[in-house]
Amino acid sequence: MTRPAGDADRRLIQAALALIPETGLSELSVRRVAARAKVNLGMFHYHFGTKQKFSRRLLEELYETFFIRLTGAVEHAGGASPRDRLRGAILAAARFVREHRPLLLALVRDLLAGNEEVIAFARANFPRHIVLLVRLVRDAQRAGQLRRMPLPKILPLLFVNAFGPIMAESVILRILPAGFRELPRHLLGPFLSSDGAIEERVDFMLAALGPERGNP
Repeated sequence: MTRPAGDADRRLIQAALALIPETGLSELSVRRVAARAKVNLGMFHYHFGTKQKFSRRLLEELYETFFIRLTGAVEHAGGASPRDRLRGAILAAARFVREHRPLLLALVRDLLAGNEEVIAFARANFPRHIVLLVRLVRDAQRAGQLRRMPLPKILPLLFVNAFGPIMAESVILRILPAGFRELPRHLLGPFLSSDGAIEERVDFMLAALGPERGNP
């Protein structure tokens, strides 16, 4: 079958990514996606077949964007120290969370609500970046640049500290009345989600988790 000309598939994906912060993946309506993309519903079925296949494609594209940024940050560090490579990975992850936080919050809600599609995708794909991050932490520990704490302790300290406040800002803005959101946005942003704030938190935690005094 000849593929129809145009970019209907990309428009459908972009429309869905814009809608998920409001609907979540669970409540995402195929008809609403098609209407927002200004694409005939038949084109949706031509390109993706079912909502399940479409949902999987959305999750794959979002995750691949994240993983490419993560690995790119590590590769960009090149011959830098293990600590600097780890720092680059944490900053890349935090900036991705900042850029996509409404969408990620919606997917977290789906995950907590037991959405089988999101759960299955997370199980199949999350080990990819977790393995990478574990390797970076262990490299820094072996180099004597990070204390030898157990991984279940050190990973949350490094990563939740980096992007937890970013998500908290989004939650605060969500619960405020609409007319009161701009002022908190200007007040909170520089302290929670700006590049400077993220870098300051990451550098503080890396210093705090550095080798104990008297050790190399």
